[in-house]
Amino acid sequence: MDRPDGHDVTEANKPEGEDEAQDSAAAPPSDLALQADWSSLLGRVFATWARRLWGLLVVTAVPVLPVTLLGQALMVAPARDGVYLNGALESAVDPLAPSNLVAAGVLVVLALAAAPIAVGGSALLGAAALLGRRISPRQAWQGARRRYFAVLTWILLLIGLVGGFAALFLWALTSDWPPVVTGLALLVVLILVLTPVTVSLPLALVEGLGPFRAVLEACRLARQRFGTHLMLVCLSYGVTLLAGTGLEWALVRWTDLVDGNPVLTATTVLTGLLVAPLSLLLACAPVAYCGTVNTANPFATPPPARYDERGRLVSMPREARIRGPGTRA
Repeated sequence: MDRPDGHDVTEANKPEGEDEAQDSAAAPPSDLALQADWSSLLGRVFATWARRLWGLLVVTAVPVLPVTLLGQALMVAPARDGVYLNGALESAVDPLAPSNLVAAGVLVVLALAAAPIAVGGSALLGAAALLGRRISPRQAWQGARRRYFAVLTWILLLIGLVGGFAALFLWALTSDWPPVVTGLALLVVLILVLTPVTVSLPLALVEGLGPFRAVLEACRLARQRFGTHLMLVCLSYGVTLLAGTGLEWALVRWTDLVDGNPVLTATTVLTGLLVAPLSLLLACAPVAYCGTVNTANPFATPPPARYDERGRLVSMPREARIRGPGTRA
């Protein structure tokens, strides 16, 4: 309510210090390492990759190690009845035998059960490191356990999206559509859809959101910085493909190695293990980005905050107010 002199009675009757408390609550924690420029963000990603590589590998590998060993045992067992064909070991066991199908189904269920701890823990550890927060692997696993079903829903959503687009591509091929044009069009649409879905995983872990609410929050954040989010997500999936399929294709084409060769398998697996944390950090990088864009350049990032002559924070865009792990709303 306004007084005749123009002053607000409600504001005048507020307890002393309430405005300062609200401003302090609105601003992000001072120890968050938010980056306002995508080039500095990439530098921090690579620095975090080098510094936290071992921790990320431990958090990812330990939960899925029993499932991996079981899967290797199921693959090695049929080799007793195998033969070498063109230098590669081929199994003579029918892969569609009922026993093999049951074993594969059990392995898939166990892998899905362990994946939320591995994926959620590594994503939480990577996002925290990018935000300047150092947490232990045990804390990362505990945080992933608390968000277990949110991460599991995210994994199933990702599998459903990729599988749905693959099925749509096969249907288009059977309908005599141009394969190259159809593949490129579906790939572009898939990347556009995967961008907010990928960014939603670290958001769900850092801010404690549900999986679908995290997707909506990722879409809201992407309204002012979609170019940077798209670039980071493309780099994340791109380095994974290059380290896996791309490296294997190059080694088979330019060396004497053949498919199934132990040296080829060991090289691609080792490279994939080293690159996987980098791919994860690139996917988590949007939570540590607070820059905005302009209409002329989607990658331009003017300073997101305003300061007074004494260096005190005056205002910060709502998009930059991301809480760190362990903070409460």
